[in-house]
Amino acid sequence: MGDILWDVVEEHLDEAEFLAEVWHVNLDSPAYLRDEFESGPQERLMAHVDGLVVGGDEVRTELLEAALADEDTERWRAAAAALALLETPSSQVSAGLFTGLDERPDEVREGIVAALSMSPRADIDVRITDALAKDGDLAHRAALATVGGNRGVNPGNRVDDLLQGEDPTAKAAAISMLAFGDRRYLNWVEHCLADPDPQLRRAALRSGLIMGSGPAWQSVGKLGLAAEPDPDAMVLLATLADARIVERMCGRLSDDEEEHRAALVHALGYSGRRCAMEACLPLLAHESLGPLAGEAFASMTGLPLDDDAYWDDVEDDDDTDVEDEDLDAELDADDDDDDLEVRPEDELRIPKPGAIAQWWSEAQARFNPKMRYIAGRPADQAAIGHAFAVLPLRRHHAFAFELLVRSKGQTHLRSRALTDASAAALDALHSMPRIDGNRPYGQH
Repeated sequence: MGDILWDVVEEHLDEAEFLAEVWHVNLDSPAYLRDEFESGPQERLMAHVDGLVVGGDEVRTELLEAALADEDTERWRAAAAALALLETPSSQVSAGLFTGLDERPDEVREGIVAALSMSPRADIDVRITDALAKDGDLAHRAALATVGGNRGVNPGNRVDDLLQGEDPTAKAAAISMLAFGDRRYLNWVEHCLADPDPQLRRAALRSGLIMGSGPAWQSVGKLGLAAEPDPDAMVLLATLADARIVERMCGRLSDDEEEHRAALVHALGYSGRRCAMEACLPLLAHESLGPLAGEAFASMTGLPLDDDAYWDDVEDDDDTDVEDEDLDAELDADDDDDDLEVRPEDELRIPKPGAIAQWWSEAQARFNPKMRYIAGRPADQAAIGHAFAVLPLRRHHAFAFELLVRSKGQTHLRSRALTDASAAALDALHSMPRIDGNRPYGQH
């Protein structure tokens, strides 16, 4: 290899850092379908990562490992450097990512956890369990367990020390792995459902659902139907509850506070019930709820989101008459904010109520009130696979978790990883015995 152009490889790292954050933010975007995401932010990210990989050993030691050793390195720069190490075929190159995580600064450790969770490399799972089998500082072991939970790794008995400790973050990481392990640990999970720490409660609830816990499901009902409903619990009810619960949720649309109505409309889009479809129709013309109702309606019915006959794009609020002084003030104010902090709702297309109502008048006969639908198809694992192709990225995560629950942890579509990580599992959905998404929790 010839002389390394350091300004070029440093630019690769700068761009990979920026695009790693863009990639992460857009996982919750309503503006990207899976194939658009693959050929857009993800392809650009990995092109710069590849530019770092081809630099060889010198770039690895002088730039990538140096970045991971620098206490001032921020999270997404660390994630980009770690991804480049993981994209190198030799496992020895990335071996350092599994050791001494407690000695890393918090941001660097978080970046390494993000990269290990994103990567499609299959050997990471075994390397996680091997690393957990060794002694290590609490922060190191908690970071490994966090990766293991994100990837769906069976922990065996390797996280017992974290469960028995007092640190809620470490316990939450351990609990997240238990969903993929031995059901003998279910008592541990259920014990944590009432823990005062919200992070630990959330990990216990999700793991409990995967393990078939009745108390976990009862907690979902209490949270999702409370006077101040929990948005995540409402989504879980929409995907896993029976039609009667969905009807109760629809009934709350008329009397809930505006902030709760928005979360409720979003959640109903996962329910796939005809009552929810019909509840969305009157909201299509609502100034703030209209785009949410349109997205929810399309997610249930399969109304094409890219057909301009039914949608208008969001207009830019550019004001060409702004004075120079005002523009400078706006730019200074923007500098105080995260450039990537855009609410997903701001990217939703605006529905055309009349056109959608006409579509519904012709299509409604296809939707049985006793059935549940995902993107216009009867709810099962094949419909979820179809949804991954035709619904925006932010809709994927709840459906992936639903499938994880209904398969008792056996089918894991890693919706927050590089898309290659879920490709094989998606392909396998069509050859699996049917998983009936119409059955309520406890009957699947």
